[in-house]
Amino acid sequence: MLEAGGITFDLLWDAAVDLNLEVRDPVGGTVQRFNAGAPSGGVLDADVNANCDAAIATGATETIAWPAGEVPAGSYEIIIYYTDPCDVGGPQLFTLN
Repeated sequence: MLEAGGITFDLLWDAAVDLNLEVRDPVGGTVQRFNAGAPSGGVLDADVNANCDAAIATGATETIAWPAGEVPAGSYEIIIYYTDPCDVGGPQLFTLN
């Protein structure tokens, strides 16, 4: 466990499409839209643009984070799903921090 700080994964994009962030922790937990929390402490803030009728096109962000003191040491697997183009279609640019 990291004692001094947490860890945060941010997925950001600017299109009215449904991208989804998934993070698998080193102790076998998974945080994603169908499992918003892991036993190790990881939590998803929101499933952005899950509803295409209300999809936002600017500043869409999904965050998965482990708070300070609850971060398992090891390798994390990050997966990004392009779930629904919401009538936008085509390739999408995103940033992962």
